[in-house]
Amino acid sequence: GYARQGRAREFIPSLKEPGVEHTVIPTAGITVNGVQYIDFMSVRSWGRPGEWFTNYAATVSSTDGENWTVVPGSQRANKGPSMPGGGQYRAGNERIQMSAFVEHDGYIYRFSTPSGRDGSAIVARAPKAQFPKEDAFEFFDGAGWSATPTRAAAVIDGSVSELSVAWNPYLGKFIALYIDGNGMVLRTADSPTGPWSSKRMLVDTATIGDLYGGFILPSNNDHNLYFVATTWSNYNVMVMRTNLSELFGVPLLASGDVNPDPVADDGLEVVEVLKPEQVAAATADDGVVTEDDVVTR
Repeated sequence: GYARQGRAREFIPSLKEPGVEHTVIPTAGITVNGVQYIDFMSVRSWGRPGEWFTNYAATVSSTDGENWTVVPGSQRANKGPSMPGGGQYRAGNERIQMSAFVEHDGYIYRFSTPSGRDGSAIVARAPKAQFPKEDAFEFFDGAGWSATPTRAAAVIDGSVSELSVAWNPYLGKFIALYIDGNGMVLRTADSPTGPWSSKRMLVDTATIGDLYGGFILPSNNDHNLYFVATTWSNYNVMVMRTNLSELFGVPLLASGDVNPDPVADDGLEVVEVLKPEQVAAATADDGVVTEDDVVTR
């Protein structure tokens, strides 16, 4: 259950043996018919920066948010050494190791990438009534739907890292948020299968060089897009906000001003980066860093 103090317990166990199963990491979540589902990856080992190798990916479910069980048959074993509980390798499984879910028109769409930060994204769908059965998923092949992941077409090309996808009512489009090596980018589409637009830079590496994550918060319904992200330097989750009116160069809701379309650059400027001791001092009073804290301290 929940405790006021102490460490949070892990809800997806791992062996914690480097080279066998170093850790498990959630990559996507969705609630369907009152049941919560989380996709996760079992990490065998870490390679060079931006590179890691998975044993398999799978789905866990919960009806209370506390107790989680692996969905039978949801394991997608990767190439390489097998491990107990990881399922059997199927050709193409290496392309569905990290996920992003979105519900649309009676289907649950699952966008997937290989492990690491260099793969393109494919998309599969399962009827909502049959989700999360793995054999209910069919893969978009560029023209139609196929039962085999080897025929899946890349719907979001290039290096797609830690993808998040959602429907945005303000834009009237699907949005995809991810890291591409140059920063955190956003793309839009009228359909989960695309075609997806060109990239629009939200936060580039010149602004925050070690930013990653970019997971969209649910219920975004106005000109502000809210998402969470973190950095390698401190692994502390931040809530971030982007004004979509400014991003897309349309008149702002309040003032009617028109801003340029920042496709190549985020237009942000680093004012100051606080050291850990500065953050501790700035948050000593109320736990929040404000502009006044940065200026005065």
